[in-house]
Amino acid sequence: MDTQTSERVDSIRDSQPIVDSYFYIGLALFMIVIAIIGFWNNYFGPFFFGSLDAHWLIHVHVVVFGAWLVLFPGQAILASKDEINFHQQIGSYFGILWGILLLILGFIVTFAVIAPGIGEEHEVKNYAVPLIASLGDLLAFAILLAAAILYRKKPAIHKRFMVLATASLMEAPVARIAREVGMPEGFLVLVLVSLSPVFIAMGYDRWKQGRIHKIYWIGLGFLFFKLTRFIWAAESDWWLASSEWLIENIYPIINSII
Repeated sequence: MDTQTSERVDSIRDSQPIVDSYFYIGLALFMIVIAIIGFWNNYFGPFFFGSLDAHWLIHVHVVVFGAWLVLFPGQAILASKDEINFHQQIGSYFGILWGILLLILGFIVTFAVIAPGIGEEHEVKNYAVPLIASLGDLLAFAILLAAAILYRKKPAIHKRFMVLATASLMEAPVARIAREVGMPEGFLVLVLVSLSPVFIAMGYDRWKQGRIHKIYWIGLGFLFFKLTRFIWAAESDWWLASSEWLIENIYPIINSII
């Protein structure tokens, strides 16, 4: 089967709305649960019990991130109901801008949270790992979102890139769970749990279509490579030097804004 024929078959199968909307709602709820559990000790727990003391920017970031997880299944529901024009309008005029807003806020929050915790010693090792973790997540999300936008005229590819882009944001909450577990077991938790939305989506593909779309295989490899950056880059000389430069030059700009 040639590539064009395969894409047409995927589009026909993907256009069947029988359980698609329910699946994407369930997947979004699953990722929301991961986020709540991961940030429970740092944000949601203190928030619900009235003891949270956080910068206003953190609250905005949580709202924007939460809205993205609501937009994700909402768009799938519109597509499953054949409201394609409305789906495209929301994506073009709201979804893309919201994704960009999520990136900008994520970048600002990264420095607003990490830099103040460096301390007087100003040791690079205190912030090199969390910095590469946060910026790596944002870069991965930006790449996958850009791919989804690029392929927005091909629904079978577009929606899978959207799944991958949203799943790429799961590393931050799962990393907090992994730290509680400790290494090396924590790294296994980080890989399996943060990639679990992708595994679930691949399983849904296999169940519905009889095979797993190649975009998921490509995305899985990309996200796994992103996760392993801790091993090959986090404490390398070039990243330590880059982290120090970023904190010394970018944080003052961010601090003047917030």
